[in-house]
Amino acid sequence: MGKKLFWGKKSTKKKSTGKEDKKLKTSSVPFYRSISLRLILCFFVPVAGILILGIVSYKNASLAIINSYKKSVSQTADMQQQFINLAVTSEIDEFKNYFTDSDLKVFFGGHMEILEANNIQKKYNSRLYNKLAVDAKASGAYFIADGGRSIRGGTASLPMDAYSLYISTAQGEKVDKNPSDWFIFGQDTEADSVLGIDTSAYSIRVARKFSGMPVIMVIDIDTEFVRNALKSIDAGKGGCVALVTSDGKEFYCEADYDKKDSLIYGTEFYEQAVSSEDITGNQIIELDGMSNLFVYGRMDTGNVLVAAVIPAERLLAETSSIKKISVILTIVCALVALVLGLAISKRIVRIINYILHQLRKVADGNLAVQFQSNAKDEFGLLCEGVDMTVGQMKAILEDVNNISNELNDITSYVASAAELFMNTSGDIKNAVSEIETGVNKLDEGSEECLGQMEALSGIITNVSVNTEEIGKLTRETGQTIGLGIELVHGLKESAKETTDITHNVINSIQELEKKSKSINTIISTINSISEQTNLLSINAYIEAARAGETGRGFAVVAEEIRKLSNQCMESARQISEIVQEIINQTSDVVSTAIIAEQAVTSQTETVSETAEYFKQIDIRVEKLLEALDIITVNVQNMDNSRNKTLGTIEDISAVSAETSACSDNVNSTVEKQVSAITNLDVSAKQLYEKADFLIEILSSFNLKD
Repeated sequence: MGKKLFWGKKSTKKKSTGKEDKKLKTSSVPFYRSISLRLILCFFVPVAGILILGIVSYKNASLAIINSYKKSVSQTADMQQQFINLAVTSEIDEFKNYFTDSDLKVFFGGHMEILEANNIQKKYNSRLYNKLAVDAKASGAYFIADGGRSIRGGTASLPMDAYSLYISTAQGEKVDKNPSDWFIFGQDTEADSVLGIDTSAYSIRVARKFSGMPVIMVIDIDTEFVRNALKSIDAGKGGCVALVTSDGKEFYCEADYDKKDSLIYGTEFYEQAVSSEDITGNQIIELDGMSNLFVYGRMDTGNVLVAAVIPAERLLAETSSIKKISVILTIVCALVALVLGLAISKRIVRIINYILHQLRKVADGNLAVQFQSNAKDEFGLLCEGVDMTVGQMKAILEDVNNISNELNDITSYVASAAELFMNTSGDIKNAVSEIETGVNKLDEGSEECLGQMEALSGIITNVSVNTEEIGKLTRETGQTIGLGIELVHGLKESAKETTDITHNVINSIQELEKKSKSINTIISTINSISEQTNLLSINAYIEAARAGETGRGFAVVAEEIRKLSNQCMESARQISEIVQEIINQTSDVVSTAIIAEQAVTSQTETVSETAEYFKQIDIRVEKLLEALDIITVNVQNMDNSRNKTLGTIEDISAVSAETSACSDNVNSTVEKQVSAITNLDVSAKQLYEKADFLIEILSSFNLKD
């Protein structure tokens, strides 16, 4: 083989351990990558949860308190509107009895004496005063009329023509035009000035006209009564509570409230409240650039609203304490988390720095160091585990040092055995090569013979296939000829039948011609009868003329018979013409049928000759099939011989192939053994170098305590 093998000579070259090139990082970790920051962030996670919980709780509490406040204020407004509506309704129920009072109707109608009228006026004045004395709801009650007939229960100084003056105002005009309706008005200085009523003495006014009379009843609801009811609704600072009537007047619960213009009446939210199906409700509105809560309760009578406008900031006043508590709790938790995070991270960093300091000593080769910690937690277990790991490493390195010395001796023995085995494998390889050369020559001859036989096989196969195709086509031709013969026989029979049918048609047409000629004889007879009938009708007509008036009926009958005979003659003439046309056409058809009969006869003869030709072709096709069968048998015999020869050659080729394969396997095995021995030699050399390097490295460790 001539290859020089390594014999395990110990190398004296100094190997580098890498300690001069690699240094452990001793710089401290930046704070943004430190465990301290991560611990602080972990502690801040629950703080963030508390913050989110505080925000959600604040929003939910705010929403719940606002909804509760809205509901409470809406209920209060609804209760006050019901209270005021009840007061107004009770006044209406009490005073509407006056509309049916007979004395008042007579008094206002002017049908009483002056003395009696004065007594009635004093009586009802006294009654109204007594009513007001015991009724805190009303501050005034008046029956307004002209001519000094007004009845009053209050401080008003009604003029003589109070009714006329009152209906000249917008308020009085509206009441006058609708005598069947009750009206509720707000404070009206125009109407109060003509009636002499103090505007500040009442809050709302109830009015209705007497039906059919120029008298209007007016009931003023006391100011303090309504104001006390409205004060039950707490609108807070900057808010207001008002009673809004349909005439645009607004009565506020605060007497000193500045109301230069209407605050509620005419606004979009007012219109929505008046037109809404709900008699009470609330919504957030924008008023003078500020967000406010608008709450209303609508009275059943007169579309009067008890309304409150409450600043939105007042809704959140009760939730401010929740907000403050949430902020303070979040800050405290954040500070606690920061302190705990710093304290815990400081202790963890101290222990980690101690472990790193000791591990640096181990990295420098000092395996005699010990890891000691007083900690009773996971870091104590970590120090104990690292200490055990270093001890195990120390024991392993001692064992490795002993084994590496023994390894040097083993590698020398392995190299010697490898060289001996390599020489033996070379001799085996040469012998196998000679066997393989002889087998290859035999295999080439077999392959050439096999190729020639394959070519012959292809030719025989082509001949066999072509013969089968010719036989198939010949059989199909014979079948086609058989079908042609059958068709020709059928055509012959059809031609014969056609000849018979044509002959029958000719006979039928000739008979039809005879019958048509006999019809002419019948027509001649009909014409003769018609002529005789015509003569008889003429004679009857003449006799009827002789008979005079008595024969007039016979004359009519004779005329009808004459007409009938003429019609018969005309019909006979037409029939005669038609029959003549039939005779002429029948003659043409007979001529055509005779020509067709001759053509069919000629066709029948041609078909007979064609059938004879088909029989001759069929006989020759049968002989061709017999010849093809003989060729097919010969080709099959050739193919059988070829198959036997081919089988013998294939057996020879298989034996040579097996021999070649065995030599190839032996050769391949020898080469693998040589390659394995070479690799073993290289590995032994590398193993020796690694063992030398390992001993050198182990010498750098301090394995002694």
